[in-house]
Amino acid sequence: MHVDIPKILKSKYLSFWGKIEVVYFVLLPWITLLSTAVMMISWFLILNAYWFKTSSLHTILDTYLSSELFALMGVIFLKIYVLGLVFFILYWRDIKESLFRCLLAGLFFPVYNTLQLSAVVFAIIKQWFGNRGW
Repeated sequence: MHVDIPKILKSKYLSFWGKIEVVYFVLLPWITLLSTAVMMISWFLILNAYWFKTSSLHTILDTYLSSELFALMGVIFLKIYVLGLVFFILYWRDIKESLFRCLLAGLFFPVYNTLQLSAVVFAIIKQWFGNRGW
């Protein structure tokens, strides 16, 4: 890591909470990468267990009717898109943009969050090699 955390901690010009905030800002790409890695590994393990029938997930889901699985998928999609829909409602109320445009922004909100995964990886690489420019 190119940023010298001990220098930040020994700084005379920053308060205790200022030092914590700067160190957190410096470590944020690493913290985000850790959460991203946990999410990706979880997805891999769940899909792997389902495809190769190595867990009870496959047998549990086989006992349900297709309508129940459809309802389950609806609940999962609702959990995925609820943040985007809340964003859509608040954005439309505050900005007074067209309803359709705000709805599209809300529906693409999960896609935006997924695209941030690559930004996290690039931030880690830039920080690791000390690249400070754009």
